[in-house]
Amino acid sequence: MKAEDSKYRTLVSKRRSVHIATAIAVLLAILIAFALVRLNFGAPPGTTLLPFGLLLLVPFIIAGLSSQPLNLLEPIYTVIFGYALFLLVRPAYILAYNDYTLINFLEADVQKIPLALLLACLGLVGIYVGYYSPFGPAVARALPSIGSRVSPQRIGMIGILLAALGGLAYGVNALDQPAGVGELAAVRDPHEPDPRGSAYFLMGLDLVGSGIVLLFWWAKLSPRWWKFLVVVAFVGAFFLIGTNAASRYRVLYFGIALITSYYLFIDRPFRFRDVLFLISVASAYVIGVGFLRRGPQTDREVAFSDLSRFDLGEAVDRFFSSEGDLGIFDAFLRLVTVIPRDYPYLFPGRTLAELLVHFVPRAIWEGKPLTTEVLVNYYMIGDYGVLKAQGGNWVYSLPGSFYVEGGALAILLGTILFGVFCRTVWNYYLIHNDVGAKMLLAVTLPSILFHQRDGFTANNTFWYLIYLVPVLVGLYLSATKSQDSKKGAGR
Repeated sequence: MKAEDSKYRTLVSKRRSVHIATAIAVLLAILIAFALVRLNFGAPPGTTLLPFGLLLLVPFIIAGLSSQPLNLLEPIYTVIFGYALFLLVRPAYILAYNDYTLINFLEADVQKIPLALLLACLGLVGIYVGYYSPFGPAVARALPSIGSRVSPQRIGMIGILLAALGGLAYGVNALDQPAGVGELAAVRDPHEPDPRGSAYFLMGLDLVGSGIVLLFWWAKLSPRWWKFLVVVAFVGAFFLIGTNAASRYRVLYFGIALITSYYLFIDRPFRFRDVLFLISVASAYVIGVGFLRRGPQTDREVAFSDLSRFDLGEAVDRFFSSEGDLGIFDAFLRLVTVIPRDYPYLFPGRTLAELLVHFVPRAIWEGKPLTTEVLVNYYMIGDYGVLKAQGGNWVYSLPGSFYVEGGALAILLGTILFGVFCRTVWNYYLIHNDVGAKMLLAVTLPSILFHQRDGFTANNTFWYLIYLVPVLVGLYLSATKSQDSKKGAGR
């Protein structure tokens, strides 16, 4: 534990620099807010792009001031990457290329772009305040250690069981999908049970992913050549099935968890050169699958024969344009336009409250409340059926998911709590630095990225829990008190 204690003492000793940098971030946000109020939101749309970009540099400034070694596996860097991609790149593209097609389609107010960017900045400051506050470290110290010493054999058995159950669930649901579901989705009332059972259709694939993560640790903790072949076979099958079903973000989620597991196991920092290479590969995959997928949301697929029509330039342009995947800011702008002008704020904490009943199938409880994201899409963004047929719900970012529940104040409070959560996970890893802490960070990091895109929603949290709960159960069942139970057991 000496290395872990040294890391933690270094972190604590630099706390003053962290507090100074946090104060700078808060002051910068106040200055931005003051400037926009003085301009009465009549400033050019790009007014806040530069301050927003500067605000994203705060974690790097803090790392420099505290002389901490840079490790991009730290959750705050995942946060700012997602924030930059989903809330800065898209508005910059809109202004650079006058691409207002999606904004006009959603009937959002272009003049409110500075306000939307300001609210995004407020959310980023909230994350910083929560992340660099003492609450995250305090919570991490209070949590018990899990998985400090585990049996690789038990982890392997649990991983194979999860992968088999997940594969069975996915296969049964795939064969049971009714014909014509694309047409049904176009006219379905969101209050009625979903005939596709989509909430459970892909849950099996996610369960396979969590099982493979456990299998990876099984192979690394007790290495044998045939174990690596098993893991490679499962990874290949997951990739092919997910790609064929055009579930590219599920493949990306799984890939991030697996790559994070690898870097944590070898105890190697995640550097810029690693990020640049992996982002290039991941971007090519996501953009390519998005370009090649066929059919509506419910029956889309990608076949190898589609590669003949792939055009890289057109695919990249579509990805960043109004036709692509970065319409998160456009949807957020729609919410800023109509709330509270046309629609009142939802009651604070609605999404968290809905999670308590989210696992109950609507076929059993027909009157179950709609998830917040479905409610927002149906009433505040547009006709749910039309948008569903075109490719699913609009996602509207982390600050957007808090904004619908109480405006600027809800954004600030919600992002502060989110920042505390991210710091808790990181400090738990720094304190324990064992198998359990590393596995928890590995399955949490992709969730943090997708929360920047989708927001704090029931479906996104449900997605995270499908990975988190099996890992926690697997760690609990594979824990052993013996100091030499098996060769390779331990950290």
